[in-house]
Amino acid sequence: RNKYLATLILTIVICIQLIDISPLIEAKRTLNSASINTEIISEQWRELNIKHSKLYILPAHQCKEEKPTESFQEFAKLAASQNLKLNSMYVARIGKKSFETHCEDIPNKVKTGILEKDTAYVFSQKLFNEVSANNNIITHTCSTIDNFILCQTNQ
Repeated sequence: RNKYLATLILTIVICIQLIDISPLIEAKRTLNSASINTEIISEQWRELNIKHSKLYILPAHQCKEEKPTESFQEFAKLAASQNLKLNSMYVARIGKKSFETHCEDIPNKVKTGILEKDTAYVFSQKLFNEVSANNNIITHTCSTIDNFILCQTNQ
């Protein structure tokens, strides 16, 4: 009789818990099923290697900050197809020096307006707002292409 009662109470508690968290489950399901256009289709992406030898995604994927794109893999394919060096990658662990370079040094230089002339940049909206607020971008022209902010050298 005690086992039956304990089982009944546990079943009721689990049902109440499921009812309680069902809005959270539904919200997560909705968020996960939302589609985001991450296609790189404009011809400008195919011509980056004419003026650039590097493609920087800021913030870089390995920095674990907010990301400019959910599909850094597309940029990796793009960089590989054009023989461009890429700063953004998926890594299990990141060394201190690499973290400092890609997650601190490069973004800090960019915030002060120091953009490398041989580099094309893809910015997150947040970082681009910080950089452009001070009119720091002189050497590059920035535009939104396929829902990404791309800055290319003027030369």
